[in-house]
Formats: sequence, structure tokens, C-alpha cells
Amino acid sequence: MSVATRPTAEEAPAAAPSPAPRERRRLSLDAKARLIQVAILLGLLVVWQVASWLGLIGSRFLPGPIELVGTAADVFSDGAVWGAVGKSGLAMLFAFVIGTALGIAVGFLFGLVQVLKDAFFPVVLFFMSTPKSIFIPLFLLLFGINQNAPIAFAAFATFFYVCVNVVGGVGLVQERHLRVVDAYRGKWWQRIVDVILPASAPGVFAGVWYGIKHAVFEVLIIELYISVGGIGALLQEYSYLFQTGRVLSLVLFVVIVSLLLGSLWNRLESRLERWKPEKTTDQSLDLY
Repeated sequence: MSVATRPTAEEAPAAAPSPAPRERRRLSLDAKARLIQVAILLGLLVVWQVASWLGLIGSRFLPGPIELVGTAADVFSDGAVWGAVGKSGLAMLFAFVIGTALGIAVGFLFGLVQVLKDAFFPVVLFFMSTPKSIFIPLFLLLFGINQNAPIAFAAFATFFYVCVNVVGGVGLVQERHLRVVDAYRGKWWQRIVDVILPASAPGVFAGVWYGIKHAVFEVLIIELYISVGGIGALLQEYSYLFQTGRVLSLVLFVVIVSLLLGSLWNRLESRLERWKPEKTTDQSLDLY
């Protein structure tokens, strides 16, 4: 008579890993949130179009979504529009590179040298909280009414947001980690590469995103102000001619490009921070 034996741990088939319940619940909530957002957006578009058909909204001042699509196709079939887009995009790129590079460098300097932070960081905070548009006449006097003024002004406005976020990121560095490097007689560059840069990465990533956002919008603001060409000049021209459809087409184009840049940057940030451990939500572990 044979006796059935229980399989050992080595013989038992390995169970397929399943995602954690919290992770599944979080993904489900994210999917539901996106569905709600899409449903609300579609509902608003339908209401907008129906109101346009019923004459509740004047098509001259606010065309419906269907009419807006036709207007957008007409706008972006014009080569002059793409020339303006390229001009503004180049100015945004230069402003982003200059403002972000200076912001990161000065932010690390303030974060690592306490004396400089105490002396100059309050000035940076003051300028960050001040409306930047009041400085536009000053930049016009310094650079003239040309394409250099939008680049300089946007780089100036971008610098403060990047610098403040980088200083906050450096503040996440823990002293005990630096003491470990000193205990092993690490070099100064090892302190920066192995401890300071990884710990301050969230602040740097946030600063770069603010640099992208403010480089885009500050260039548009000064182009609207001085009309030196680019998207801002086209928006001003279309507004004077009461061509609301063309204005909305360009505004939506800028919004969509900004959303795409933000999505791409979030994906890149997630990939670059993949090494970071998952944060536990069990707060009881901190009691022991």
C-alpha cells in the first residue's frame, strides 16, 4: 500500500508572483480617475458644441469644437505659423538651458555653503515671490526690442524657481550619510557623487520641471508684451482682429505641448529614480 507523501519545499512548484493588494487597488483608482477626467472633458465638449449649435454662444467670439478643429487645420497649414513656433521654441530652449544651468549651480552652492545661503537665499526667495512682469521694461532697456529680450527675461524668471528647488533638494541630504563617507576617508567628489547628488535628486528633478514650465510661459508673456515675433506676436495679432478661433488654436497647441513635455519628464524621472526603495505605508514600523 502506497502512502501519499507531502512534497518538500524543493519539489513544490513555485507560486506565480501576484501584485500586492495595495498596488492593485492603487492602479484601479488611477484608472478610474482617468476615466472620470476623460468623461468630464467629453461632457464639456458636447455641452460646448450643443450651445454653439443652438446659438447660445456666438461663433464669432467662441466657435464650437468642430469649427475650432477646422480653424486649427487652417492655422497650422500656414508656413508663417510654423516659423513663429520655431522662433518661440528656440527662445524657450535657450532660456531653459541658461536659467536651469545657473539655477542648479547656484542652488548647489547655496545648499553646500551655509554662509552663502544665509546671505543670499532670502534675496532669491524675494525675487521668486515677486511678479516677474514688472522687470520687463528693464530687460527692454538692457537688450532692446529684439529676440534677446525674451531669452534673457525667461532665463531670469526660470533661475529663481530652479535654484529654490535645488536648495530644498540639497536639504534632504542626511548628515549621518556624510559621516559614513568621512569614516571611510572618502574624497570630496565621492561625497558629491555618492551621497549629495542621489539624495538631492527629487529637488533637482522638480527644479528642471519648473525650468521647462517657466521658460515656455515667460517667453510667451514677453512676446505678448513687445511683439517681437513668435507665438506671442501671433496671439496679439489674432486678438486685435477678433479671430478667437485662431487664438484658441494656438493656446491649445501650447497647452498640449506643455502637457506632453510634463508627461515625458515624469516618465524620465520615474526611470531615473527606479533605484529608490519603495516607501512603506505601515507607520507602525516607526514606533520601534
